[in-house]
Formats: sequence, structure tokens, C-alpha cells
Amino acid sequence: SKSDKEPLKKGNFPEEYKAFEGKTKYSEWEFVSKPKAEIKPTSVKP
Repeated sequence: SKSDKEPLKKGNFPEEYKAFEGKTKYSEWEFVSKPKAEIKPTSVKP
């Protein structure tokens, strides 16, 4: 968001959103998509 409005919530975020702690406007919040972990199949040797 490009909003300069003050966030309603400023603390007590879950671990994955700790970067939002203490931000004074929504424009400081950064939303980043994290790729899921890649699961590689293992080969079974006879």
C-alpha cells in the first residue's frame, strides 16, 4: 500500500509478520511472497 495512514495494529504480530512491528504508516509495510520449499524425490536403490 502507498498509504501514509497509521496502521491500526502496530505490535504483537505472529513471527512471520514481525517486520511490521513499530511501523508508523502502511506504506512501510512490505509484503513479500516466499516460495514454498522444493521437495525433491529420493531414489531407492534396489
